[in-house]
Amino acid sequence: MPDFDISQFKDMFISEAREYLTSLNNNLLKLEKDPQNLEVLNEIFRVAHTLKGMSATMGFDNIVTLSHRMESLLDKLRKKEKEVDESIIDLLFRGLDILEKLIEDVSLNSTDKNVSIKEILDEMTSIDVKKKQ
Repeated sequence: MPDFDISQFKDMFISEAREYLTSLNNNLLKLEKDPQNLEVLNEIFRVAHTLKGMSATMGFDNIVTLSHRMESLLDKLRKKEKEVDESIIDLLFRGLDILEKLIEDVSLNSTDKNVSIKEILDEMTSIDVKKKQ
């Protein structure tokens, strides 16, 4: 089996990841205006899922972990196990901001380990386990 260096794909990963972040931002803005829009919610879920898979292939574990946590929360929203409200939208936007920082860190340092994700993960876990009102 030939040796191959996954880092040769870093620039393509960064470019595609930035496109997905733009899509996440635009769709979160749409969801904020229309919280019941299942089509937009499904698109946000799909983008988070794709970003998670790309990041796993590249070995960027913090991006994978945060994307997965967002995906879990989004899935509960899609299944109507939780209601989309302002606090959840704000939390998803904060997750997006951290994903942007992680992608930028990868672009500058080839790692996603310099940005802490613990606080946002804890918040997403906390909101994820609260019962539907």
